[in-house]
Amino acid sequence: MNIKLSNADKFLTEEFHLYYHIYHNHLQQVQSLHKSKPRFAQAAARLQAIIEAKKHNNQLLQQIMEALRPHAKIDHLMALQAKQKAWRGQNNAHAYLKDFRYMMRDWCALPEGESQVFQIIEGLKEQTAKFSPDQQAILFLGAGMGRIAFEHTTLFEKVYALDKSFSMVYHFNKLLQQNIEFYEINEFNVLKPENSSRKLTASIQNASPEALIHKDRFEYFVGDATELPFEDGALSCITSVYFTDVIALQLYFEELKRALKIGGLFIHFGPLDYFFSDRAEMLSAVEFREEFENNGFETLYEKEIELPHMATSQIMSRRLYNNWFFIARKTKDCARGVDLEGVYAIDKSVYIQERRPFGTEDPVAVELINKEGIVFEGAGSILPILEILDGQLDLKAVMRIIQQEYQLSDQDELKGIFDLLLEKGFIQKVS
Repeated sequence: MNIKLSNADKFLTEEFHLYYHIYHNHLQQVQSLHKSKPRFAQAAARLQAIIEAKKHNNQLLQQIMEALRPHAKIDHLMALQAKQKAWRGQNNAHAYLKDFRYMMRDWCALPEGESQVFQIIEGLKEQTAKFSPDQQAILFLGAGMGRIAFEHTTLFEKVYALDKSFSMVYHFNKLLQQNIEFYEINEFNVLKPENSSRKLTASIQNASPEALIHKDRFEYFVGDATELPFEDGALSCITSVYFTDVIALQLYFEELKRALKIGGLFIHFGPLDYFFSDRAEMLSAVEFREEFENNGFETLYEKEIELPHMATSQIMSRRLYNNWFFIARKTKDCARGVDLEGVYAIDKSVYIQERRPFGTEDPVAVELINKEGIVFEGAGSILPILEILDGQLDLKAVMRIIQQEYQLSDQDELKGIFDLLLEKGFIQKVS
């Protein structure tokens, strides 16, 4: 597997820690089901089927855990255990179900899954072919189980896909080698007992024949939208399908603009059903579009498309999304980094973390941490500088004060610090 992260060792350790707890939590669920005392024979049979399905799926989870185990670094692992929490906001024993749900939709040739992905794929391919400046390289952000991205090998010479979920990329790469058998599990909301679990087979052969012919054009890697591993202007298109609402646009907007060539496209498909906590960054579609238009893009296409999401015939309800289909073209390079005439303030979700040896008072390291878990190391020297950002003075005035008080003459170096703080989400523009 290809992992393109600057902190790969730390990431892999955190993923091992996450799946270790998911795996063992799942074992506890099975043990709890064993202790159940159903009143009817039919209920007993239903519960036993669910138990066997969970055991089977847990074997797949164990494979992921064992794949990660050799990469777990003991020092970081001990620190994680001491904090007693699952990282990356996934303190949830059902997080793994995303893999199996997306695998069911994308690769099992079920009518309800094919209906959704076909409409998304055909709509994307039609508009991408119409507006793309060329057919060189496209990137899919948060590609999940990869089907939608994979089908674009018929249009582009190179199709890149990234996801920060190790298990998603792991399962896709496994699918390239062999079929995967797993169970869909629905513990409630079913019409018949037999709908509680069904065995499914995912196969790469369920992709279109045309996409399979060009599968060598496809590269799927573990990556982070906030640090794209591409040269400036390397990409013709960047596409987000059900990803835009996962992390705030401001966290990866600069990288998106940097990696797209002039004339390149940003394509969004999905709802704005946000999964992070910063309400100020939960942009409406109008605000989202204006953010692009104010930063060197022109809007080419907008449409609303209503589709069932992750539909399954086994349960009695379904989720319906009104998807916003939005395409913008990059028309020019805007100045990157901070605006010297703009007013900035520290993001309210930024925290200071001090590390000191036990029994001492002086910290050996001071770090800033934002809501996404991004760390700015060696922050002790810049804390006095940040205190001057009061949300009232423009940055040019702030830099003059800093230069006078701290005898700093290198304005470019100082601007570089603010550029980095902005890029990583530690400061934000007020006006």
